[in-house]
Amino acid sequence: MRHGFNYVVEKLTKAVYCLAVGTGSQQSRLHGAFLSFQALKAEDFPEGDLRESWESVKSRLTALEEPSPNVVGDVRHTLNRMSDEEALDLAKDIVELCFGCRSFESERKQTNQATRLEPR
Repeated sequence: MRHGFNYVVEKLTKAVYCLAVGTGSQQSRLHGAFLSFQALKAEDFPEGDLRESWESVKSRLTALEEPSPNVVGDVRHTLNRMSDEEALDLAKDIVELCFGCRSFESERKQTNQATRLEPR
């Protein structure tokens, strides 16, 4: 992982906050959420379900390429053409990814704490 996993959880939590209290359409709030986590990469997630979920979210946000080679432009271009139903489904997946990452982090901390408490 490039970043510590706390960084991943922090960025996704900010994204969920944008989705929950941001103003404008669902697509507009998704754009704000994207800006919160745009620095994350697949290698920041553990292999398995969380990484696959991240890759799904990222690919759906950049599904349509804009004429200029710019990821932020691709996201805006994709969101402008996304239906409300698709936007809601994507928002739900971001929330579920955040919850999954928080759960993973909690389990990891508990495992680390239990390991430190074991007699040597």
